[in-house]
Amino acid sequence: MKLTKEQILSGEFKDVYGNVVKLNEAEILMAKQSQQALDLALKVNAAQTGLGAEMDITTLTVLLKTISQQKFYQVNLEDYLPEEIDGGWAKQLLQVREYLTSDIDEGWQENNVAQAKIPVAEAVVDGRYIPVVTWLKKIQFTIEELKQAALINNYSLIAGKERSRKKSFDLGLQKIAFLGNKIVKGLLNQDDVTIDTTTIPKSLKEMSFNEINVFVADVIEKYRANCNRTEYPNVFMIPESDYNGLASQVSPQFPVKNKLMLIKEAFDTIARKPVAILPCVYSDEGYNNLGLTRYALYNKDIDSIKLVKAIDYTPTMFNNIDGWNLVNTAFARVGGVFVNRPQEVLYFDRTEESSSSI
Repeated sequence: MKLTKEQILSGEFKDVYGNVVKLNEAEILMAKQSQQALDLALKVNAAQTGLGAEMDITTLTVLLKTISQQKFYQVNLEDYLPEEIDGGWAKQLLQVREYLTSDIDEGWQENNVAQAKIPVAEAVVDGRYIPVVTWLKKIQFTIEELKQAALINNYSLIAGKERSRKKSFDLGLQKIAFLGNKIVKGLLNQDDVTIDTTTIPKSLKEMSFNEINVFVADVIEKYRANCNRTEYPNVFMIPESDYNGLASQVSPQFPVKNKLMLIKEAFDTIARKPVAILPCVYSDEGYNNLGLTRYALYNKDIDSIKLVKAIDYTPTMFNNIDGWNLVNTAFARVGGVFVNRPQEVLYFDRTEESSSSI
């Protein structure tokens, strides 16, 4: 049975059996307040988005305390990258690096060596500049919008717009962290990182038991050779489409372990420390601008690789610019991903040609 708004607000109507139903004063008041709040919500929404609808109360209606919000692909960046906040309003940042120049075989001498024969330890420094981009976005509303939204007890116009702006920043920062933009670099498009195009000829999820064994035997060794055997990796970032298929069994003869377990166990054993295997949708060719599918094996350490923020997300105070419009601007300054030790990052590319042959 569908009741019109007028029937409900009148306080008297018939149910499906023809019986007269009368609302008491409190129930009528609740119905009127609920309808008034709903009408205002629709009016504010239509004014902000250009979308409108007419919605009748078909039962006694109350607004839910929870607000349904749009969902986006989002990861916890701290799982993938260490973060450094420093630099403020500098136009660019300078990362200073120190190098050992003296011979490590020097210094081993016989007893009672003359002062003139004692070798000197030397070090040199260089620097790499990190470009910085500034992010700005404002929110604004009128006194009328604020007053109308205040009548909807469970919704804050200011909080809603602030959530939207912060979400916009977080999603934009996430994309920069992996893919960069025209000015700064991301985790997946560094210029100085070595690219391997042979180790992963097809997706890990489609590799056979023997192919998985060959892969785990080769990949850490290639990383160690690339960094001159100075470090072991602790993160293996792979395309999400590949990660989602690694729960399949390695072999019918060994049903107790899936492929993900086998790869992680092998990495942990060889590296002698936990190696996180993390999915990333930006590694998939269909979600990046690289033109290929890219895996990344790296050492997640702030001295090796980091997400640089000169200034983190910062909202300013609201300003009443003309007595009617309220404006608030938030800002941030980001340097993208800086790789201080490119040898401790290794890319494994799976090209379209190799993917199509699977």
